[in-house]
Amino acid sequence: MNEPSDIQYEADGLTGIQTAIMDDSISEEIRFACSLLNERRAKGILEIVKHTPSNQLVSSDVLLASFERRAQRKKVRLIPLCDLGLYREKDEEFGFKTTSLKALTCGSEAMPYLDNDKGIVYKMYPLRQGRHHAKKILLKRDSEGVFQIEHKNANLSETLNKIKILNDSGALISEIVGLSNDANFLITKQPKAQICHDDIIDCNTAITFMRAIQPVLPSLGYPIVITWALGKAWMIGDLKPENIMRDSNHNPTVVDALIGSIPYEATKEILGLSHAVADAKSFRENNLLPFRRNFDDVNNADL
Repeated sequence: MNEPSDIQYEADGLTGIQTAIMDDSISEEIRFACSLLNERRAKGILEIVKHTPSNQLVSSDVLLASFERRAQRKKVRLIPLCDLGLYREKDEEFGFKTTSLKALTCGSEAMPYLDNDKGIVYKMYPLRQGRHHAKKILLKRDSEGVFQIEHKNANLSETLNKIKILNDSGALISEIVGLSNDANFLITKQPKAQICHDDIIDCNTAITFMRAIQPVLPSLGYPIVITWALGKAWMIGDLKPENIMRDSNHNPTVVDALIGSIPYEATKEILGLSHAVADAKSFRENNLLPFRRNFDDVNNADL
C-alpha cells in the first residue's frame, strides 16, 4: 500500500479507543491507517497473552489480574463489553443481550453486532474453544501423499494475521480493536456493507480488488485463490456468497474468508500453485496481472 500524506485517527464513539473507522466510508487512506493500527495492536496483544496457557486465557481471578497488569505494561487497552452495550446472557456461554447494537447472524467464527447509526460492524471472536472459534485452511498431504485442503481451528496469532491480511490485500477494510477486559474475546470492526445480488460477477470482481489469482490446479478438494500480503503468498478460501458484499462505494468486497499459508514443498510440486504465487506477487507489487498462455499451468503428469 502507498502511504498517504496524512493519517487521521479519532476516538471510537463506543470504546473511546483511537480508530480509523468512524462510519461506513471506504478509502485507501482509511485502509492504510487501519494497517498501522493493526500491526501495532496485534504485536501488543500477542505480547500480553504469550505466557497464557493455550485455549484458556483466564482460569482464575489471579490469572485475570496478571493479564490486566501485562496489558497495562504493554499499553494495550482492554475493552469492557458494557462499553459496546453488550451484556452476558444468563444461560449463554457466548451470548449477549445488547442495549445499543443490533445482533447480526452469527457465522462459525465470530459474532457480529451492528452500530446502525454509524454504519459500523463490531465482531467478537471467542478465544476459548466452544461453539464458535476462528478457523484457517491448511494445505497438507493426505494418507496417499496428495496435497489436500483441510479446515482447522486457528490460534490467536493466526486470527490476528487474518484480519491484517484481509485489510492489506484489498478486502473490506478491517481494524483490530483489542481484547475484552475478561480476556475472552478478540474485538474487530469493519464498515457496514450491503448484500450482493449477482454472486458470480461480484465474487470475481471482489477477488480482483484483492489482487488475487485464481490458480489452475489439480483438485485440492476446496476452491481457493492466492493473494500476496505481509510479504508472502496466502491461500484465501470460503468465498461463498454471504462472504461477498458491497461496500459504501457499491464495489463488491470480501467481508470475511478463511486464510492459510502455502507450504514451500507444495509450490515445488504443483506447477499451477507456483505460477499463482509468482503472479500474485507481481499483481501486488507491479499492479500487473500476468498473462499466461493456455496450459502454462498444466503439468504433463496431470494430463
